[in-house]
Amino acid sequence: MSQETRLAEGLVLRVIPFREDDRILSLFTQEAGMIKVIDKGVRRRSHTWMPLTKVEVVYRESKGEIFTCCDMTLVDSLASLRTQLPQLQAGCDMVDALLTSQMMGKAAPALYALLCCYLEKMAHAPDPWALAMSFRLKLLRHDGWIALPFRCSLCGEFLEETAYLRQAESWCPIHRPTESTGWDKGSLESLYRLALSQSYREICETPVSLALQERIILWFTLCVKP
Repeated sequence: MSQETRLAEGLVLRVIPFREDDRILSLFTQEAGMIKVIDKGVRRRSHTWMPLTKVEVVYRESKGEIFTCCDMTLVDSLASLRTQLPQLQAGCDMVDALLTSQMMGKAAPALYALLCCYLEKMAHAPDPWALAMSFRLKLLRHDGWIALPFRCSLCGEFLEETAYLRQAESWCPIHRPTESTGWDKGSLESLYRLALSQSYREICETPVSLALQERIILWFTLCVKP
């Protein structure tokens, strides 16, 4: 392999048609983090790449944001994720979390390992959304957006019963600003378990209602938006 090319294992996050038979793929890789490659002449290839497939890619770097794909090999189709709609939707939510938060070319091997682990377990998870929400919260911690457990930004009190959040900042009930959003004890306990637990069983046993899902996704978006 020449010095101009790179080899990486990664997960396909997004595929965008380009020109007549080319595709631009967004990949989250173990070696280089988020990258984009152009796969030329996909109609002549034996495999059509789709999101949520693990691949090994040989690519040539360029001055621009989009690199040239020299070769790509399927590692794992993750077919078990596509047998049940909740598992597929939860997997796609993890993809969305990466696409909205990760900088191009910033390696994050620990986050990649967590992603692969969660996707492997998700096919058999009793509640795949518990894993998806756990991934979002652990991503925020990994990238330094939040510190847990929460402490009041003014008095430093640890927030176990109630917390008021605004993006990555937190306050106690006494010092809360008017534009912050309150989290009660039950929501906080679920958030802490999803974000801090190292036990797959404990994460899967954490109740994640639709309201809590929506709340975590909204808060995540507010934390990572420019």
